[in-house]
Amino acid sequence: MTTYAAQGPGLTEVDVTFHTAASGDKFTNDGKTMLIVKNADDDTATICTVDDPNTAAPDGYTAFNPDVPIACNFGHTVVAGPFPKGRFNDVDGNVALSWSATTGVTWAAISTNLIEV
Repeated sequence: MTTYAAQGPGLTEVDVTFHTAASGDKFTNDGKTMLIVKNADDDTATICTVDDPNTAAPDGYTAFNPDVPIACNFGHTVVAGPFPKGRFNDVDGNVALSWSATTGVTWAAISTNLIEV
């Protein structure tokens, strides 16, 4: 399990560091963090699931999953977020990710709150 710090762009550019998708991935979240998922695999789509540890099931529901699936087809790059802290952060202030496939999949977390002016 690895936790990565969200990266912050400047006014001009940032050289984004992408991480190889792996079991137990997490990123620090300030509520203004975006997730970028790149799938370079040539034949497999992936689903990145963003864990929602804080939303309780409504009364009477027997099947309820508030986690957010993010689909990324092979050869594509997708962006999702931001992720509100009250919904997605665990007790350590991180967002947990899980993957349906990891071959050729990389990701980065970018916080728009870290922009320096």
